[in-house]
Amino acid sequence: MPTRSELARRLDDQTIFIVRPDETVTSENQRLADLDAIEAAVHPLGRTLVDLYFRIVHPSFPILHKDVFISKHRISHRHFAPSLLAAVYLVALDWKLYDSVLAGSESVPDAAALEKLAEQTINRDMRRPKLSTVEAGLLLLQRHRRPGETSDSNTSSRAFAAQLVTVAQDLGLHLDCSLWSIPSWEMGLRRRLAWAIYMEDRWGAFVHGRPCIIHDEDWEARPCTDSDFPELSPGKEELTSSDMDARIGWDIFGAHIELTRIVTDILRTFYSLKATRAAGLLDEIGIAGAVDLAQPLVLRLRTWYAALPDALHLRTKQRGKLCANGSLHLAYASMEVAIHRALLRALTPDTSEAVRNRVRSAARAKLQAATELLASLEPEHTAAFWGRAAAHQAAHVGSLGALLWATAETAEEMAWCAARVDELRWALRVRGSAAPFARDALWLLEHDIGGIGVVTATHEQPMAPTNMEGEKPDTTEAQHAGNKHQTDHEVTDIKRAKTETQPGHEHEANGSTAVGQIRKRNGSAGNQKQSNSNPGDAEHPGEEPEAPSNILEKGILYFFIRGRVNIEEPHKVDDIARTYLLLRPIATDAKLGSGTLRDAGTTRLLALPKKQLPKSGRERFMAFVDMAGASYDEIKGSFLASSEYETKTAGTRRSPAATPVGEGVYAITSTGRESHLAYVKTLPTKLGEVQQKLGIKDRGSFIITHLDYVNAQVLLVGESSGIEKAVEPQEEETDKEEPLDTLEHLEDEDLKRMRGLPGGQSASIFADLHAQAEDYPELQTTF
Repeated sequence: MPTRSELARRLDDQTIFIVRPDETVTSENQRLADLDAIEAAVHPLGRTLVDLYFRIVHPSFPILHKDVFISKHRISHRHFAPSLLAAVYLVALDWKLYDSVLAGSESVPDAAALEKLAEQTINRDMRRPKLSTVEAGLLLLQRHRRPGETSDSNTSSRAFAAQLVTVAQDLGLHLDCSLWSIPSWEMGLRRRLAWAIYMEDRWGAFVHGRPCIIHDEDWEARPCTDSDFPELSPGKEELTSSDMDARIGWDIFGAHIELTRIVTDILRTFYSLKATRAAGLLDEIGIAGAVDLAQPLVLRLRTWYAALPDALHLRTKQRGKLCANGSLHLAYASMEVAIHRALLRALTPDTSEAVRNRVRSAARAKLQAATELLASLEPEHTAAFWGRAAAHQAAHVGSLGALLWATAETAEEMAWCAARVDELRWALRVRGSAAPFARDALWLLEHDIGGIGVVTATHEQPMAPTNMEGEKPDTTEAQHAGNKHQTDHEVTDIKRAKTETQPGHEHEANGSTAVGQIRKRNGSAGNQKQSNSNPGDAEHPGEEPEAPSNILEKGILYFFIRGRVNIEEPHKVDDIARTYLLLRPIATDAKLGSGTLRDAGTTRLLALPKKQLPKSGRERFMAFVDMAGASYDEIKGSFLASSEYETKTAGTRRSPAATPVGEGVYAITSTGRESHLAYVKTLPTKLGEVQQKLGIKDRGSFIITHLDYVNAQVLLVGESSGIEKAVEPQEEETDKEEPLDTLEHLEDEDLKRMRGLPGGQSASIFADLHAQAEDYPELQTTF
């Protein structure tokens, strides 16, 4: 029951809002002060910015009530929520060149100061949310701010979007308001805002690789109709001019909504945890089942595309008008790319050549089409309004090219993929100065897949990312190898490493930024000295002050395998479902003492679908980050343990427990041209049949990419020259220990530590992971 100071407002038989009056003089005084400060920041250009916003942004992103907003603003700037007024001004500033007053003004409003006011006021408005709070939040999310150049991060952006979804639910936007006792204009506004929030949630999940927050089971908002858009009313008199026909803008908004509903099913089918986890749906059904799942989704996409009115075709433009159709077509292309990326990932060594060729051919066709789409965008397209997902959608196209390149089996296909990525890069580069989304997409492309180049090769000389046989590479090859440590980003784009310099983290100067983020995430930067370690912890930070700076991370490495479904003990490589690398980082300036390692919550799990490790520079295998920043409890519950599940056709299926096959120490190093994962084995004391067939060596290394996100793809490139290239010392660091010495000392410390743990080799491995050895299979050395 509401208190005396609260009011119950019944809107229908099932919906009641509790309204709390804001009676404090302080909050109203604060609101007016905020509004005055915002207006002062843009004076005397407030009205100019409002008119510019409704000319360019509003037609295809109609989340405001245009007539009401303009009418109020012409009376006074004090009639608004501060955050909304600041958001409108900020977004409009991105198109200042499209207004003669702003373009010719000597004093343009300070966007940084306005942004600070917007952030302050949105936080205050969230305590007393209204529909205007959701409007302001949506607009602030659409601003294009290059990752790494602002204080905002992907994490804070996702958190803010999640906060906005919560506010929207508190305001009832997820409910059907058709029978509510509210004015028709509010009903239409609620529907437009509801679907804008829905789209933000779905595309945010896509680009960041995170679960959707809104569940369809809890979504009752009715689809938008023409009656929900006041500008379509017959005889409507426009208060301001527009750079886009109202009908076209509304149709673009509606088409985005319909496409987003298909996005929901694509994410659920191919990118949910249930689908992608080990022994999950996609593993169970294989490539044939994945193709069957993809076909109806592809058909829905094609049906959606065929139903687009002529006015929404890419080539349909109006002279002297901006055209926002491009964002619609890019979103469509990114979904085709997403489906074919998922199918590529479902391919295994057992897939027939015919199926493999069909899947790869279709993926190449989508890469070609998406690249040509971006290359065909004209100034009328690029200067229009693009939502915040556009940059990630464009970069996602590049990630498909990187995946095709990384898994190519011929020099010709590698060259073709590299050429498509170069075409994409050029298309974004020539549009970047005029289109913020293209600029941001180029930034993401360069930082996430690096410079995929073409290695000069013939059929007699198989193509490899770098010359591992000791021969001097040519210029093209050197450039190619030097950038190959950044090869792919997952789902979007939406899961990528931040590259801004952080305290305790040296920013790598030679393109090794993706790997360099590891230290920051794991809290194990080598230059962070700690006075002592936790009692009983084998890690002793600060005791290795001469650690070389090109060691980005070091720690303990565990090798595991898991048998195929219902195969408890593999008897051959084909019985193995996947091989895993479990990495537990320690501080780069740490030594190992006796005992086990504490649970630092920094463990990382890599899954290798090909089961074997790459053995030479000609082998390039994709791995996937199954877990990142995991605790030992998470490792035990989600990885080590066996599991059972029911299927309609085969009944109960059992995924066996993980089996250890080795333990050792590792270091991730940067040699300037590329990054390496080098390791030295500790257990078993002698390599057995299992280790040899899996490609585990006494000492080994790979060229490696790294993105510390769950489901991220990691490229492992074999090294024919062994460990030497990975542990080359830096010439300028004569006072530092050589990387090889550091790794050997760490292995010696680890050997003593493991021998000091109770039980045999298996017991010591599981003790290190805070697990009971008797609950799991023993270390396996023979089939």
